[in-house]
Amino acid sequence: MKLFFAMRGIKHDTDRFITELQGKYFPYKCDAGEYQLQLNVQPIQLYCLGFPKEQLQTVLRTLNPSVWHRSLNFLSKILRKFLKLKKIPEIDINNPGLPIFRPNAEIVPIGTYEDEIFKDGQFKGGEAI
Repeated sequence: MKLFFAMRGIKHDTDRFITELQGKYFPYKCDAGEYQLQLNVQPIQLYCLGFPKEQLQTVLRTLNPSVWHRSLNFLSKILRKFLKLKKIPEIDINNPGLPIFRPNAEIVPIGTYEDEIFKDGQFKGGEAI
C-alpha cells in the first residue's frame, strides 16, 4: 500500500523526520516466511534548474529522463499548464551530456521556462515563476 502526503518545514527537521521514518520496520508474512520490512520512503520532489538556454540539450542528456507511465504524462501536462511552462523538446541522443551520479530514481521531465535575465546587455534579475 502507498500513502501520499505533502510536507514543508525547516530542511534539517524534515530530513530528520524522513531519516527516522526510514528506520521503522513492520512485520510482513508471506508464503516464504515472516520478515521485517523497512518503511519504504519514496520522495516526490519538484526541482527547477537554471542554466544558459544554449545548454538545454546538454542538461536534458545529463538528466537522462526516464521512460515513464502514461499517467505521468497527464500529471506533467497539468503541472506544465499550472506553471506556464513549454513542453520539453525532443532530446538529441547524440549529445553526450555531462557525467553525473545517477541514483535509482525516476526523472520525469515537466517543461521549460525562458526568463529574460539579460535584456539589452543589462542584467534584469530574472522572473520568478
